[in-house]
Parts: sequence; C-alpha cells; structure tokens
Amino acid sequence: MATDSELESARDLVFQGMGRNLIHFQRLELMLKHILGRYRASVTVGTKECDVAQRQSAVEKKTLGLLAGELFEDLLVRLSDDGAFPPHEPDPDKLSYRVWLGLPAEDHAAEQARLKGLIEERNQMVHTSLLTMDLRTIEGCQAAVRQLDEQRGRIQAEFERARNYSEKVTATAKQHLEKMLDPAFRKGLGFRAE
Repeated sequence: MATDSELESARDLVFQGMGRNLIHFQRLELMLKHILGRYRASVTVGTKECDVAQRQSAVEKKTLGLLAGELFEDLLVRLSDDGAFPPHEPDPDKLSYRVWLGLPAEDHAAEQARLKGLIEERNQMVHTSLLTMDLRTIEGCQAAVRQLDEQRGRIQAEFERARNYSEKVTATAKQHLEKMLDPAFRKGLGFRAE
C-alpha cells in the first residue's frame, strides 16, 4: 500500500501535467489570435485608416472555441468540389488583402473535428477533471499522467499546424502588403504619389 508521501508525489505529477497542458493550450490560443488578427486587412481609401489594430483587439477577447470557429469559417475554408475558393466581393472603398487557406471538404471536416475535440478536452480538463480523475490511488494518478502526456502531444501537434498556418498567412500577407505599397500599383488605383 502506498504511503501518504508517495500518493502526494503522484498527485503532484498529475497537477504538473495539468499545468503544462494548460500552458500549451494558452500557446495555441495565442497563436490563433495572432493568425486571426492578421489574415486580412484593409485601408479605407481617402482616410488611410487601417483596420488591423481593431481586428487584433477584437480577437483578443475571444475564447478558444470562438477562435476555432472563426479559423474554419474565415481562414481555413472548404473548397468547392471543383477546387474553387468561396466567392468574395471586395469593398470598392477599401484597399485590402485577405488570405485564405483552402482545404477539400473531407480534410476541412476532419481538421475542424480534431480541433473541436481538443477544445472539448481542454474544457473537460479545466472544468471537470478533478471530479473524474482517480487521485486517490497511485495507479489512478499514473493513468491520469499518461492521459495528460497523450493530450500534450495532441496539443503540440495542433500548435505546429497553427504555426504552419501562421507562416503561410505571414508570407502571403507580406506579398499583398508589398504590392499595396508599390507606388505604381497605388497610382493605377488612383492614389496620389507620396
């Protein structure tokens, strides 16, 4: 039979695992906020007001679940059967760019379900895990640590996917911004040279 000290040490490992996973979930959330704050931008013609700061401020207040919804609605879009992106009507009073990363329907559904499942795991860990984990025995604590280690692997894999999205968004946005700032391009749109 385990001593109180051994059981306490086993519980501490569970709590450390929960803390590590929570930090990894926060890193994932911050990465999604970074991406969703920058995948599109527009400047109002005449005022030169850019909406990036407003967009970034708006995503800072969103939960992980809302961010995931926006990710799959606005950035990781489902391609049509012929491989086309959804239609997009630009605002004629704005100079803007928008980055879309397209996925075939089955890949879109699978990626969305995987992230949704991970968010459900996060919510369960934060809100009910202490009610469902067996922290009364060393074996129960060891099982919880194994589950947390497996979960951490899934979080890290999702973070790497998000980092990949971020790199694509950053590279594409940079190309669009360079074009938008090109004096010849701007002159062709009726902007005066500055």
